[in-house]
Amino acid sequence: MRVSLIHGSFFIAVSTVVLLATPSIASIYNNNWKSELAVSDFADSVTGSPARFTAGVGWTIEPGADDFYHEVYERPTSQGFQSTISGAPAFDNYHEALDIVSGQFAIDSLNGLAYFSINMNGQDELTADGSVDFVGFKHFYRIRISDNADFFGGYMFGVKDPYGNSVGNSFNGSNTYKSTQMWSDLSPSWVTGTGITTTGEGTLGYDEFTSEGDSNKIRSRIVGDSVEFALNYRGLGIDPASLSHFIFEANQGLTDPQNYFWNDKYNFDQAGSPYDPSEPPQNIYELDTLMGGYAPSMVPEPSSAMLWTLLFCLGGLRRRSH
Repeated sequence: MRVSLIHGSFFIAVSTVVLLATPSIASIYNNNWKSELAVSDFADSVTGSPARFTAGVGWTIEPGADDFYHEVYERPTSQGFQSTISGAPAFDNYHEALDIVSGQFAIDSLNGLAYFSINMNGQDELTADGSVDFVGFKHFYRIRISDNADFFGGYMFGVKDPYGNSVGNSFNGSNTYKSTQMWSDLSPSWVTGTGITTTGEGTLGYDEFTSEGDSNKIRSRIVGDSVEFALNYRGLGIDPASLSHFIFEANQGLTDPQNYFWNDKYNFDQAGSPYDPSEPPQNIYELDTLMGGYAPSMVPEPSSAMLWTLLFCLGGLRRRSH
């Protein structure tokens, strides 16, 4: 009996060390990526800030935040307006779930994953007269990635109505890729002209890379007022160089991928401007975009907690080896 107990104790001790030293292989997708990886942050203009709102009148767009000629839009409002403030349109309806506050990005080169977060100003729709309605993230949220700042070539991926499709708050949930999809702009017959800074080309946009819900390598989730993505770029065969430039996007409508970019599909008069009451937004409204750029070191940075756990486990293994 004593010999059996000794062997049993030794077996349990060794098993404990192995469990501590071996990372879980259940999923490579990390719900704690914001605390365990090096995260890049990109701030956006916020139309919903108090400085942009006048009660009973509406919301105005921060000067310089919207630039048609560079495919940068700050239009998380309805198309119509009834009044002006300092000569600029004051829009009656405002959409928190279309107003990007910031974007975040991190890369895990060990597992071939990239993470993105589109952080919104809330999930309500508001009117100038004070009404507030919760709608959730019922819109379209996308990320465009490319290896160049002009977005010539590259990919676009996104999720449709993550709230209505119940994507959940974990990258490992059953609906996490139910309504995600990816498009590419790589084939010579599909490339988007010369990029976002040349307008009115009338060229074709993105071609379908995966059909909706077809790939579990494009995952999304809702965490608070953020829509997050986990992209298995290695599994999809995407060169990590394509992760050096990106556009965060929140959009009310389902824009035809073959008609991107908007400043190719519409001219300036058709697009309208949130700054000119004589030519207000016509075909481009109820959306927000934010550009980001990153020079990837391709080295994931674990958190201090992970480092202490690893050191503890290695120390345990060394002690057992004597």
